[in-house]
Amino acid sequence: MKILKNKEKSAPFNLSKEIKLLPGYIILILWVAFTAVLLGWVVAASLSTTADIFSGDILGFKTGLHFENYVKSMGIIKCFRVFL
Repeated sequence: MKILKNKEKSAPFNLSKEIKLLPGYIILILWVAFTAVLLGWVVAASLSTTADIFSGDILGFKTGLHFENYVKSMGIIKCFRVFL
């Protein structure tokens, strides 16, 4: 059995090629940051009370974290029984 000794070597770092890709990297980083902020906002809203949400103080958590919101939703929507 003959082993191939010609392995492809990785190309050296090429700054001009990477600069051409920079707009794509910036768009990707902005998209990831936007998605992370939206997911954080949804989680914060789900742990807040309705009064906190309508007063615009979602991230304040003045009344604490309300995990009972999830318990109430599991009682209302019967499809959560599958996960229990």
